[in-house]
Amino acid sequence: MKKLAIIVVILLIAGFVWFRFFHKKSKVNFTTVKVTRGTLTSLVEATGTLEPVGTTSVDSTGTVTGGITVGAQVTGRIMSVNVDFNSHVKKGELLAQIDPLTYQASVDQDQASIANLSAQRLKDQATMANDKINYNREVLLVQKNYDSRQNLDNSKYAYESQSAAVQADAAQIDQARAKLKQDEANLTYTHIISPVDGIVVANNVALGQTVVASLQSPNLFVIAKSLENMQIDTLVDEADVNKIKVAQPANFNVDSFPNKTFTGAVYQIRQNPIQQQNVVDYDVIVHVKNKENALLPGMTANVSFIVAQKMNVLKIPNRALLFSPPQRKSQQGSTTGFTTSLVPKKVVPHVYVLEGSRSVRKNIKVGIASDSETEVLSGLNEGDQVITGTASAQSTKKNPYSTF
Repeated sequence: MKKLAIIVVILLIAGFVWFRFFHKKSKVNFTTVKVTRGTLTSLVEATGTLEPVGTTSVDSTGTVTGGITVGAQVTGRIMSVNVDFNSHVKKGELLAQIDPLTYQASVDQDQASIANLSAQRLKDQATMANDKINYNREVLLVQKNYDSRQNLDNSKYAYESQSAAVQADAAQIDQARAKLKQDEANLTYTHIISPVDGIVVANNVALGQTVVASLQSPNLFVIAKSLENMQIDTLVDEADVNKIKVAQPANFNVDSFPNKTFTGAVYQIRQNPIQQQNVVDYDVIVHVKNKENALLPGMTANVSFIVAQKMNVLKIPNRALLFSPPQRKSQQGSTTGFTTSLVPKKVVPHVYVLEGSRSVRKNIKVGIASDSETEVLSGLNEGDQVITGTASAQSTKKNPYSTF
């Protein structure tokens, strides 16, 4: 009997322990955040490069260069370079000089040719005048039967031939003058002139270098009209480009001033798609004022386009929209307890509010969203405690109900 009593006591203790540790309802500690009012800004983010405002060009490596490109239209050796990086230049100022010797020789030769042709034309005009006199004389003689018809025909032929020679002289002179204009233009092109007032932001030529102007004009200098006006070339994903509008405000920062925010505005949305590795982007140009000259060409800008902004709205953390209350694990599992769901809800947007110790589902209507917060249009009140997770499960995933 004593042994049986001991066995009964052991079984009772084992049953109590089993019930105490394996059938006791687990307590869940929720983390909550109050529903508050404030400003909410929805952004589209992109990265771009700062360049001077002006004509942009793309080189063989895909690098975009801003500013006005100054090239060479003739081939030759650079015999002088009068500017360097950061040089301030005026419109019409000489930037560099190509050796003009061969082009000056062509001009001199053209002028000599025109002089010779003009002299020949004078000689032919004199001969033509004499032939005309002879022809008129023969006409009178033949009319009075003092000369033969053959002599008249010969004098007429001589006059007309000399008249054609004078016309040919005029055509040759016109051709020589056209060649002179072309060679004079080439001689002028040996002077590399600044087309605008500005600052030299790129110098791609050196003294003694030979530039070759063939099908494509070699780029010697890039001149920015003014660094007080800059632009950012950004690539925006096709999924977000419809949210960008001309004149839309944009904020950005650069690595040189990590704690300073600069502002700009969308100037142009280029409709030509840019496809890289199966990703389609569009070039969005942002114009920026740079009166302090703090921004330099080539700087990388991290741009945030402000696509929507509202003041004094109800807002909640995005992670509240991702939270689902804990569920008991299956009794077939090795242990008992709870699991939580942190996957996007693909039905009606809703959150869970802590009322006392219970989680209560609230269906809501959402508005704009940022990366961390979402506007609540209806379904919640200011001060409500929305559940964002448990003590052991939280999420910072992006809001699946974002309208922006």
